[in-house]
Amino acid sequence: MPDADVHDDDEHVRYQAYIHALDDNTWKLVSELLHEEPDQSVATAVMVQILERADASERRSIVDSSHDTVADSSYLERRANELDLVDQFTVEPVGAELRDLSQSTLWVQRRVVESTNSRKVLQAMAK
Repeated sequence: MPDADVHDDDEHVRYQAYIHALDDNTWKLVSELLHEEPDQSVATAVMVQILERADASERRSIVDSSHDTVADSSYLERRANELDLVDQFTVEPVGAELRDLSQSTLWVQRRVVESTNSRKVLQAMAK
């Protein structure tokens, strides 16, 4: 995949090239490359991958920088908020509101169940 032309006509090839280029220190560069991406779906999907790989402390910066990359950053904003909610239950499950979890998206619930060791959270999710 490293030889993929990012300007290839196939959006799947371009998406894989962007994902292949991602590592801990390249999200800003990849985000800048996305300014030239003609397909907003590809740009948004790559930005979601950047968000999901980032530390919680970087998420706000990533969402803020996405305004120049994607036409509508509302999905990225929502995913950042969902990731913050997941962190509440995996890092500090005692202080998190179980009500928020039961009213959250299925994606969030699955993510929490896969990553928590909290008996309280798992029991609440089993109901």
